[in-house]
Amino acid sequence: MAGVAGRGAAVSRDDGFPRADISVHLYDDDKVKRLYREMGGDLGRMGHAMMLCEVTLLASWRDGRRRTVHEAAPLWLAVDDELLVALVNVGLLDRSFRRPVRSWNAWFGPAYERREKRRRAGELGGRPPKNLTDDSRKPQANHPVISRKPQPTVPPTNRPSRAPARDDAPKNGANGEKRLGALRETLAAMGLPVLEPMPTTEKELS
Repeated sequence: MAGVAGRGAAVSRDDGFPRADISVHLYDDDKVKRLYREMGGDLGRMGHAMMLCEVTLLASWRDGRRRTVHEAAPLWLAVDDELLVALVNVGLLDRSFRRPVRSWNAWFGPAYERREKRRRAGELGGRPPKNLTDDSRKPQANHPVISRKPQPTVPPTNRPSRAPARDDAPKNGANGEKRLGALRETLAAMGLPVLEPMPTTEKELS
């Protein structure tokens, strides 16, 4: 890894980042508290020292390698030797006036690896590499897992047929004759004319 200390000196132009990963607890760090004591409570000197520390950090992220204070400081920021000694004493800079190797690797290293994995995925046509862990591909505990396995179907020849009609079921014709007979008897009892049914068979027609 080019940007991680101890992994090689070669650095490409795109090893840096436009943004740096910085802890929101930076000013609560024990090293910063010790620096304040080193400054004897002088807020002006404290602010100057922290600015030297931060420009070194930001320039290192920008270029993808650990920069020295002298390389990182802008023209309007004076590099005070006494402040550099204090920053080294509390551990915010190492003896070469760079970010300490352990701290640099702990923050820059993971960011570099994440970006390299995305680059390799792009080279594969958008497909992530096999060793890239993507939490979004894992089934979530609160969501049902839908099986893609096709369900077996019953062949048409094995489908159950309709239940056979019962032999003792009443026939529509017999029921109709009974109802017509009852209707004729009722009409005759009421003194109403009853029409004879139309012949339906050859025997009745003859």
